[in-house]
Amino acid sequence: MTTELVEPFAVEARDVVVRYDRDGEPALDHADLYIPAGSITGLLGRNGAGKTTLLSLLAGFRRPVAGRSSSGSPAGSPNRSRTRG
Repeated sequence: MTTELVEPFAVEARDVVVRYDRDGEPALDHADLYIPAGSITGLLGRNGAGKTTLLSLLAGFRRPVAGRSSSGSPAGSPNRSRTRG
């Protein structure tokens, strides 16, 4: 069995807005986040604070209504980016 090493990558969200309902309150309202490549980060917050929504956005399961998010980009390679707005 061969093990491939994966390069660390940065994660970023800029001015991100996510809504579950078109006219509803935002689950994330102009959120910003930057996690440098290779760092270990914890995500803490109260119930309903948007932790799962943020992780779903960064994993590519959700799209922002506004703002920009990117993840999965080792230095020097193309990244996976989602933009709206």
